[in-house]
Amino acid sequence: ISIYFKKSCMFYRVSSLSIRNEHFECMGGKLDTHHSQFYIIVVYRFHHKDNEFINEFNKVLKDYINKPLIVLGDFNINLLNYELSKTANDYVNEMFSNSFYPLVNKPTNFFQNHSTLIDHAWTNMLDAKTKCSILNISVSTHKPLLITMPISLKHLSEDVHQTRHVRTHNIT
Repeated sequence: ISIYFKKSCMFYRVSSLSIRNEHFECMGGKLDTHHSQFYIIVVYRFHHKDNEFINEFNKVLKDYINKPLIVLGDFNINLLNYELSKTANDYVNEMFSNSFYPLVNKPTNFFQNHSTLIDHAWTNMLDAKTKCSILNISVSTHKPLLITMPISLKHLSEDVHQTRHVRTHNIT
């Protein structure tokens, strides 16, 4: 997994976002664009079939869910059929409940005649100008993701606080 950004940006590794345990490994830090700051976490989830990953990953996210954040990596959880997998369903529900939105919704991994969506990119910084593309390059069975986003918006430097007003007319 590689991340590229402008030369004028600075990346500072954050030790609390950089861990390895029996479920996953991740590295994270703060990206300073001189106009704003946000956090990035890159994750590789090992091929386990348990739900403990979600609990352990939430421990990493808990101090950063109200800050501008991008989470991406190889999660080895296929989101193409998340309704058929308890792990995938619980994972998606947990990410949504923490106000993260997926940037990828098409297959990213192709092997023979099989495709999966196991490479994920999530953010809590929704902006109409943020785009995610899957590049059709044969580097491996995983296709690279290209995420472009504005880096000079004032709101990216502030804590993210999202609310939803629940009323009887907007509950389905």
